[in-house]
Amino acid sequence: MRDGVKLRGLLPGGASTDFLLEEHLDVKMDFDSVQKAGSRLGTGTMIILDDQTCPVGMVQNLERFFAHESCGWCTPCRDGLPWTARLLQAIDDGEGRPGDLERLALHSGC
Repeated sequence: MRDGVKLRGLLPGGASTDFLLEEHLDVKMDFDSVQKAGSRLGTGTMIILDDQTCPVGMVQNLERFFAHESCGWCTPCRDGLPWTARLLQAIDDGEGRPGDLERLALHSGC
């Protein structure tokens, strides 16, 4: 990390993986170890956030990208990705409402 900033979290295998936190920095970077820590290696492309980067804004950016790049054939991609991006944008803009995070979790299968 750069001087003056701290690790907020990381996606160890790209956009489709779950966040790991500072407490996971000693986890071996192999498939089994990362899975036991609660994520996946996926593409092996790490996305690292410092404490000056908003995770909601970062995830919203990913969702907006996937909504734009989706082929649009299936309902979850065609309708779900833009809906998720809009909801995350509202949260990032300070216009979120009670229950938004629960709604995201419900519709994401978390």
